[in-house]
Amino acid sequence: MTGDMSEPIRSRENGRRGNEADRLIAIYSHGKSGTTSIFRSLESQTDRPLVRFHMLNASKVRAKVVRRERAGLKLGRSLRNSRRYSADLSLLTGAQLITMIRDPIASAVSAFFYRLARHDDDTLRECVESGDAAPLIARFTLDFETIERQYLRWFDDEIGAVLGLDIYDRSFDRSLGSQIYREESFDLLVAKLECDDHSLEDAIRRFLSLTAFRLARRNTAQEKPYNELYELFRRRLALSAGLVHRIYASRSVRHFYTEDEIHGFQQRWTRAGT
Repeated sequence: MTGDMSEPIRSRENGRRGNEADRLIAIYSHGKSGTTSIFRSLESQTDRPLVRFHMLNASKVRAKVVRRERAGLKLGRSLRNSRRYSADLSLLTGAQLITMIRDPIASAVSAFFYRLARHDDDTLRECVESGDAAPLIARFTLDFETIERQYLRWFDDEIGAVLGLDIYDRSFDRSLGSQIYREESFDLLVAKLECDDHSLEDAIRRFLSLTAFRLARRNTAQEKPYNELYELFRRRLALSAGLVHRIYASRSVRHFYTEDEIHGFQQRWTRAGT
């Protein structure tokens, strides 16, 4: 099935994928999941066609486009790509899709700092200069419904509803941290951002049949002027145990992460550091 009853991906050549060098590589993940690093690294290491977007669900794409246009905001490249490919999924026939997954609370924290840097740089700068994360911690809000909408339902709303692949009905190697799915009209690599660089590089290299691939981390907090504040924020933030438990008890977390990883996430976000 597809989201919004659009035509699903279909092969125009009876499932043939064509010349490997011509196959589209699409980075297709929810926001703040490390896609910039993957995209920029591939951009500099392959000549194959390459695109990045966060959504293909046609109704969600239209709603976001309308919101931005009504607010007088430009459409970013990722959203323009979403609009183009959601309108004609056949453009993805034979594509190799890379989906990154990440601890959802870590994604939410990263998105919070991203919004601050874009829309309230003065406050962020003041906190950087003072070295005080308390005003930002007081301002940070998190609820299950937002986490569910933005991260936990992503595979249902996108991979399931658009591509017709029930990822939860398929196995995932939690210990390895990645899995390749070969479908009739596309191939999909799902990988955890928390994988070490060597494991992630190896998974992408094998998936794309590259002779070599080196990951260059881009757009990370470590590169930002607020890196020290960001790390302090992460150490000091303490969320309610009930909320954290509910998030990590969700199917979309437990399918991809080991019990040890989940325990580590829970400890990180419920116990304030020093």
